Parts: sequence; C-alpha cells; structure tokens
Amino acid sequence: MAMATLTETDVLNVIRDSLGDDGKTITLSSAIGSVESWDSMSHLGILAALDAKYDGKIANIEELATADSVRGILNILKKHNLL
Repeated sequence: MAMATLTETDVLNVIRDSLGDDGKTITLSSAIGSVESWDSMSHLGILAALDAKYDGKIANIEELATADSVRGILNILKKHNLL
C-alpha cells in the first residue's frame, strides 16, 4: 500500500498544528530558539504527528530528534526520500 506523498506545506502544517500555531508564526525559517512554544517536549509532539502522517516510516530516523528547525526537518525528510 502506497503512502500518501506529503509536500513541504503539509509538513509545515503538521508542525504548526503540533505547536498550536495560527499559521502566522511558523515559517520555513522557524527553529527551536525562535518559537516560544517549540521546546523539547513539543518537538516530540511534532515527531509523533509526523510519524502518524508517514505511517510509522520516520520512527527510526534518529537524526530527526536533533533537527532544530523547520528547514532541518524538511531536509532530513528529503534525504530519506519522504518528501
């Protein structure tokens, strides 16, 4: 069964939803230090939400745990052919 292909916008929306953002604060250049609601616990929430969208395909990508920006997350997903 093929997994739905997500776009950068889809991933950005997952991150926004996970952080409770209204769509105005989180951008491609957002990072842990630049977003008040983005801390280590909310980062786990982002990863859990992305993992759900990717049907468990990202659970074993350890480098996502240390990705500290939207762009970093997107680059890792691209590297693993998930974007």
